Amino acid sequence: NPYSPRKSYWKEYFPYFALSMIGASMLGSLFVGVLAHKGRILLLAIANIFISMGCVLQLLAELVNNIPLMFIGLIVQGFGAPGMTSVICPIFIKEISSPEIAGYTLGCFNLANVVGLFIASLFREFCESSWKYFDNFIPITLSFLQMILFCWKMNLDSPRSYLVSGNEDQCKK
Repeated sequence: NPYSPRKSYWKEYFPYFALSMIGASMLGSLFVGVLAHKGRILLLAIANIFISMGCVLQLLAELVNNIPLMFIGLIVQGFGAPGMTSVICPIFIKEISSPEIAGYTLGCFNLANVVGLFIASLFREFCESSWKYFDNFIPITLSFLQMILFCWKMNLDSPRSYLVSGNEDQCKK
C-alpha cells in the first residue's frame, strides 16, 4: 500500500507540523505588520511566492519521503499564508472596497477562508486517491493559479496608494 509510510509519519509528526506552520504564521504576521505601509501589492506578491514555494517543497518531501523537507515546506508556506496574507488581504480589501460594501467584502473574505479550510479538511479525511500525490497536486495547482491571477491583476491600486504616491487626481476618480 503506497499510503502506509506517508500516513504513518504524517500522523506521528502532525502536532509538530502544525506547530511549525503556526509559528511561521506568527512570524509572517509580525513581518508584514511592520512593513504593511510600504505597499500592499508588493507584500501580496511576496506572500504568493512563499505560498508556492512551500507547496512545491511539501510535494518534494512526499515524493522523497523526507520529513525535514516537509517541515521546511510547512514553515515557508506558513510564513506566506496564513502569516502574511491574514494581515495584508483584509487591509487591501478594505482599501479597494467602497464604504457601503467594505464590511460585506471582508465578511466574504473570511467566509471564503473558512469554507476553503472546511473543504480541504473533508478532502484530506475522506478522499483517498488512486494517485499517491493527488492530495498535494490540487493545492500546488491552485497556488500557481492564484499567483498567475494575482500577477495579471497586479496593477490594481487603492485610493491610499494614490495618495501616498502623490497622485491625488487618480484618488478622486
